Amino acid sequence: MVDMRFFVSATCGVALVAGITAAHAQSSVDPAPARIDPFAPATVYPGVREYRWDFHFPVMTLDQREIVVDVPETVVHSRRLNYQAVDMKTERRKLWSIPEFSCKYPDLMLPNQCRTVSRSVYADLPVLVSRQRRIDIDAPEWRWVKESFPAVIPHWRWVDRPLTVSVPTIVTEKP
Repeated sequence: MVDMRFFVSATCGVALVAGITAAHAQSSVDPAPARIDPFAPATVYPGVREYRWDFHFPVMTLDQREIVVDVPETVVHSRRLNYQAVDMKTERRKLWSIPEFSCKYPDLMLPNQCRTVSRSVYADLPVLVSRQRRIDIDAPEWRWVKESFPAVIPHWRWVDRPLTVSVPTIVTEKP
């Protein structure tokens, strides 16, 4: 655009200088120079010639739209499941009794106090038992919900834009 303005300014300046010299030549008291071309006009005037071009430009406009869609929504409910489970535990059980003989003095001399005591033998044995167990879970529940969101939709169209350039010229008829 700057180059086009420079071009128009330069041509206008050249035409203006040419017009001033032509006007000075006509208003001077010197006789007109002899005409070389018999068909050339005796008087010329500054004029303007316009050139016009039509250009097609794409123009984009944006439309704001609201788009509505069905989307699944999840709602979580806490649930507890109770159940009976088989488990293993150990139980201390008496197997049998063993007599144990003991004396007060180790040299077995008289009078010694000896006695017999019955001791029980125990063992930890596995036993199957039923126990109450529970599991806490979050169970999802699905349902459809309408969701909306804004959308920008572009639309393209062609627009005619004219470009007019005025160029100074020299004409033979008075404007």
